[in-house]
Amino acid sequence: MTTEVEKLAPCVHCGGNRRRLPSGKPYCPDCKKAYNAANRDKRKEYNKAYHKQHWEKNGDKIKEKRKNWSPERKAANKEYLRQYRIDNREELSAKQKQYNIENAEWLNANRKKYREANKERISEKNRTHYLNNQEDRIAYSRNFRAERMHPEYKIWDGMKQRCINETSHAFDDWGGRGITMCDRWLVNHEGFDNFIEDMGPRPEPKHLYSINRIDNNKGYYKENCEWATKKEQANNRRARGEESSFRNRLNIPDSFIIERDNRKMSLKEFSEETGIFLIIVKYRWARHPMSIDWILDESDDNRFYNYHNHNYNLFELSLISGIKQSISFTRIIKQGWTVEQAVSTPVDFD
Repeated sequence: MTTEVEKLAPCVHCGGNRRRLPSGKPYCPDCKKAYNAANRDKRKEYNKAYHKQHWEKNGDKIKEKRKNWSPERKAANKEYLRQYRIDNREELSAKQKQYNIENAEWLNANRKKYREANKERISEKNRTHYLNNQEDRIAYSRNFRAERMHPEYKIWDGMKQRCINETSHAFDDWGGRGITMCDRWLVNHEGFDNFIEDMGPRPEPKHLYSINRIDNNKGYYKENCEWATKKEQANNRRARGEESSFRNRLNIPDSFIIERDNRKMSLKEFSEETGIFLIIVKYRWARHPMSIDWILDESDDNRFYNYHNHNYNLFELSLISGIKQSISFTRIIKQGWTVEQAVSTPVDFD
């Protein structure tokens, strides 16, 4: 005999038919899904409040019950929690940061009290953790040292630094212009092994070969990289436009026209008029194009030295004399030579 509960009843939302269940509202499946989606946040808040209240009320009983779990049950629960943290890492991290911000004063006030009250327990826990993981730590340390000693490790690390380390001196020419490193080579503990697996060791003799990108406008990945000699890499350098290349602008002709005080003149005429060496005019123009004031700017600090009634730094003096900057530094700073002596004396007469 069909009971009242098993009779068909219309959905209160769409008028469809479904079985009216004893503990549920008469919603058809589509309406139930729509209701759950619309009230998901409310249900989360309700569940959170319910579990918090349930834990406050029955927390001691739950803890006592968990002590009697079998080792298999404990291991399964531990694995479940570990996987949950992995799957929800970003969400949990955001919640933890928000909690730390909202409760910063309380945490700072109670952190020391908690450590003092549980000093022995924390010390024992740390000691146990140290002893239990000693073999793994030693094995990891050995593997890390072996990896660092690998002949190709410096090449891999240099690639990574140029692409992702903004403080690296080479970042502007690599990562700064969009050169990246593939995720397979970039991952922390396996990236170097993957790099060796894809590229293999350097050919002999090793000191002549380094990593080379076939297309200089693309990043570091297996299909775009090869081992190449320095000569082969030099032939594969990217093209440098006149406006973006310091070297090309430094080699501009003497007749290059600039404008000063609404008068057009060549770089050579500008050099003769101001008394600044032509090579220095080109160098300063290359550093700051379209800036006449910067070419004429001659600071009086201790980094500049007077030569022919104009101030020049050590690098500019090396351009004038054709002598290395390190030699000019040694002559002037360490040996106490005058600027005229340091610039005019050939290297053979040191």
